[in-house]
Amino acid sequence: MKAQEVKPNSVYVEAGGNGGWYSLNYERSFSKGLVARIGFAGYEGLFAIPVSFGKVFGENNNHLELTAGLTYVNYEIDEDDGAYSRMDMVVAIPFLGYRFQKPSGKFIFRAGLTPHIVLYNEDFVTEGRYGTFRFSAGISFGYRF
Repeated sequence: MKAQEVKPNSVYVEAGGNGGWYSLNYERSFSKGLVARIGFAGYEGLFAIPVSFGKVFGENNNHLELTAGLTYVNYEIDEDDGAYSRMDMVVAIPFLGYRFQKPSGKFIFRAGLTPHIVLYNEDFVTEGRYGTFRFSAGISFGYRF
């Protein structure tokens, strides 16, 4: 019997989720279902870098995925005088979702809940508002190699 080839690297596009509107991501799988990922998103004066770690449960095609991470966001705001300035934000983002991934296959599909919890935002410093919560979800399509 031929052993199944393990494909530890993945790239995928995510709509919604950790990067906001979309993100391009690289993921590395380790033993025992552990995964680490880094991504990039950029659009309309904003860029984001999501980083997360977690675990994928299951041994066949259907999996439960639990991850958590941080997303750094730098965005442009329009000041009252018409000038623009850049602001920073750090958001905690857990992921609870479904993953379709054949053990030796190349295709990945992911869908899940990704609530955004703002840990730091320069706008909030003067107002004292932290922990702002926004409900979100994401869907991903990717390739394993």
